[in-house]
Amino acid sequence: MMNAYAEAPGWLTELAMSKPKTAQSDRMAGPSTRYGEKALLDETIKFSRSPEGSRNEELNKSAFSIGQLIAGGELDQVQAEAALYAAAISKGLTDKEIRATIKSGIEAGMREPRSATNGGLDSRNASLPETPAPGNMEEQHNKGFRFLSCHELCSKPKLIRWLIKGILDANSISCFFGPSSTMKSFLVTGAALCTSSKIDWHGIPVNQSGTVFYIAGEGFNGTPRRIKAWAIEHGVDLERIPFFVSDRPAQILDKKGLEDLILAIDSMIAENGNPVWIIIDTLNRNFGPGDENSTADMTRFISILDELRSRYHCAISIVHHTGHSETERARGASALRAALDWEYRLQKHSDGTICLTCTKAKDHAEPSPIYFKPKEITIDGWIDPENGEAMTSCVLCRVDGQATDLRPLKGAKKIALDALIGAGNGEPVHIEAWRDAAYSSGISVAPSSEAKKKAFQRAVSDLLANGYVETQNDYWWPKREAGQTGHCRDMSRYVPGQTGHTPIGVSRVPSDEVVI
Repeated sequence: MMNAYAEAPGWLTELAMSKPKTAQSDRMAGPSTRYGEKALLDETIKFSRSPEGSRNEELNKSAFSIGQLIAGGELDQVQAEAALYAAAISKGLTDKEIRATIKSGIEAGMREPRSATNGGLDSRNASLPETPAPGNMEEQHNKGFRFLSCHELCSKPKLIRWLIKGILDANSISCFFGPSSTMKSFLVTGAALCTSSKIDWHGIPVNQSGTVFYIAGEGFNGTPRRIKAWAIEHGVDLERIPFFVSDRPAQILDKKGLEDLILAIDSMIAENGNPVWIIIDTLNRNFGPGDENSTADMTRFISILDELRSRYHCAISIVHHTGHSETERARGASALRAALDWEYRLQKHSDGTICLTCTKAKDHAEPSPIYFKPKEITIDGWIDPENGEAMTSCVLCRVDGQATDLRPLKGAKKIALDALIGAGNGEPVHIEAWRDAAYSSGISVAPSSEAKKKAFQRAVSDLLANGYVETQNDYWWPKREAGQTGHCRDMSRYVPGQTGHTPIGVSRVPSDEVVI
């Protein structure tokens, strides 16, 4: 792949990355960091691209940014001035104006020190935010904190930019979680491959296609087989799609690990364009030096994801596990869920069906659950040397209708279903009556009303997703009792004021709206 700086003249790259042998006593001297060297190279390249007539202004801006980093201890001043001077003289500026502009810009920038630890990605920055030139206070003001009037805010609609229609929007942060063996990586890999090749994902339109970076923390042996199986199933030439997988986990909370990740992505953007989607699989393997149960560490992790999203203007998804005891939520600090735009849970039913359920949609209606079953694909030409047989992998295929999980219920789901059966006595039950019965039955061990509310909401959502209950106009009834099989009679005719039957899912009540 082409390096992002391949277009820079060799002498310029060498000068920007070189260490000076001596430093003048009146200049700040010290070894340049990798962060500083990259920033210097970025600025010299940006200046070299500036059009004639604006080069002195652009040189001033670059010198100002570099001056900030010199004062922050990221750059040797002699090295920086030499690189800026060489870039400017090559573009036809005179010696006098170059020296005056560089001196003015650097001195102004040094009054506002900036470094990797105080001006970037949550104290671990490897990027270089653009800084307006000194004196342009109007521009600085416009980029600073300000309020908008409601008229200005609503003067025109903000259009939804979907990545996958109704499932994920562009520039969002999402999480796909579930216990082991729920095929989380298979599902997300397939969605990402559809996005990079602009193929509908199980009949759902991919609205924005482009480059995808998949940061793999595990499954390095199985990932190539998964991708190859997907390509066979969809008839896609893998050489033609911009889908890239890391060769190791990223240590996102580690300064050097984050710098390496950003440099790797930046180096591929020139040829492949900005990513539309970055996937982190899994959170644990890519978290870095921190504790995912720590609110402080998780907040720093989320802040870095926000900066990556802003830097590349792309969607970011996390693949995550459930806890050992709490299988209804993603493990770790709750700060993660609070920051998400989308959250999806994967469950594996006893018949092998995989259920994808939306458990959070921040600004949109929750999509209905989607069901999948794995399909084995033989990879012709890939032979297992141990047994001489062709290698295989799986793809997920969407299945119609609603699968049913007949495993015995336990915990809050069993309490909620028993409360519904008891309260209804063969008749549909209004949601408020069901809620009261579940509360009285001990839906939550915690005494607070908020804990009971959340436990009831999760239980109702799970019972509906797994085919245990049906609903219409806020009335609910059991489709079957736990473990019961066979035909269940149509209860919709008993809903007050209603006739006929509404198929399950048509009037599904989102979990956040179950309790009034």
